[in-house]
Amino acid sequence: MSEKPLVSLILPSLNVAPYIEPCLNSVTGQSLREIEIICVDAGSTDGTTEKIMQYASKDDRIRVLHSEIRSYGAQVNIGIQSAKGEYLGIIDTDDYVSMQM
Repeated sequence: MSEKPLVSLILPSLNVAPYIEPCLNSVTGQSLREIEIICVDAGSTDGTTEKIMQYASKDDRIRVLHSEIRSYGAQVNIGIQSAKGEYLGIIDTDDYVSMQM
């Protein structure tokens, strides 16, 4: 993404392979296009990271960060420190958001 995003969405993840695709579909399908999607993975071992990387290879709004700390709070903080948007949102990756979020 070349312009500054209006909204930064942080998606902390750890072993959520059954849920990550519906979550990413709901986030990437938003009508607001001026978003950055910051996926912070804490060493998933169930294929979550690979699924996130597949999405990132097709959507330049997605950035993937890796954390050695398996703490939800640490993942969120890493995402916040990396965020460039004017507004901030945190999406639990075992869930999905409304298409009109």
